Amino acid sequence: MLAAALVLVPLPVPSLAEPTLSIFALYAVGAYRGGRTAWLSFTLIAGCSALSTALGAAVPGVWSVIEGETGHGVAALSSTLVVSTIFLLSALLLGMSIGNRRRYLDALIDRAGQLARERDQRAEIAAAEERGRIAGEMHDVLAHSMSVMIALSEGAAATAATRPADAAATMSTVAETGRRSLAELRRLLGVLGEPGQAERRPQPGAAQLGELVAGFRTAGLRVELSSRGEPGADAALGLTVYRIMQESLTNALRYADGAPASADIDWGVERVEITVLDRGTGRRTAQQGAGRGLLGMRERVALFGGSVETGPAEGGGWRVRAVLPRDGGRDDAPRRAPHPSTAADKETP
Repeated sequence: MLAAALVLVPLPVPSLAEPTLSIFALYAVGAYRGGRTAWLSFTLIAGCSALSTALGAAVPGVWSVIEGETGHGVAALSSTLVVSTIFLLSALLLGMSIGNRRRYLDALIDRAGQLARERDQRAEIAAAEERGRIAGEMHDVLAHSMSVMIALSEGAAATAATRPADAAATMSTVAETGRRSLAELRRLLGVLGEPGQAERRPQPGAAQLGELVAGFRTAGLRVELSSRGEPGADAALGLTVYRIMQESLTNALRYADGAPASADIDWGVERVEITVLDRGTGRRTAQQGAGRGLLGMRERVALFGGSVETGPAEGGGWRVRAVLPRDGGRDDAPRRAPHPSTAADKETP
């Protein structure tokens, strides 16, 4: 605005101050502001230059720079206006070019910073998800193993005086269960250490369900397993079925008070149905579990877009029923929220 005002001020002697100031002003606006502000500034200064030229042509002697001169010719004033406009436009475009390049580099630097922050956030989210997965796996391992070891130890203590040989064999089973659990925990914790330090071994799946049930029978739970259909080759689905069965039978071992239980798996073409039923009291106190087991079961089922129901069974006892779609493990399969369970859910701590 100052440069535009100076263009309109008549000077008694020739001076290049007004056009020079206008050129630097337009360059600065183009470099540091750009866009609409730069073009508005150019329009303002160019308009003032045109007005100055028109006044010089219309009022002879007003803009004379040499005493006795009666004014400039229209052609001379017009050529002066054209030349000054070219200089002003060149300064504006040069400033906008340099400013746009600087703003482009600043945007690239800012984008690189955003990508770095997003990368770190994704790494933190992935680490948190991995810690949650490991926590769920450790809960399943510890809850199952400790329940089996406690049941076996109590049985060995009860028979130590009358049947020492059986008690010794039972304690050997306790020791073997503890060794397996310790190895599994070392494998899980090794994931948190340096790469390559974790022991590599396959996760349990459908093929190990018979061994799982046999372990619970050894611990004193009277359980019958029935399976229909073919499990298939989906390792993730097999692991989910294994963990659901493990959690359900662990609850039966802890809370069924020695009542018999049944486990039924229907490997259908489109879905897998898991039903675990025990004939215990079906009751649970506030101290019996903090919800970790049921939460892990829900998360595993929700990952496959299935549903899980837990609660008292008809005729007494406790029932766990989970339904897993066969296509739930695919990346393009829809994911649904976990099925709400009853308020009296029973799970291990």
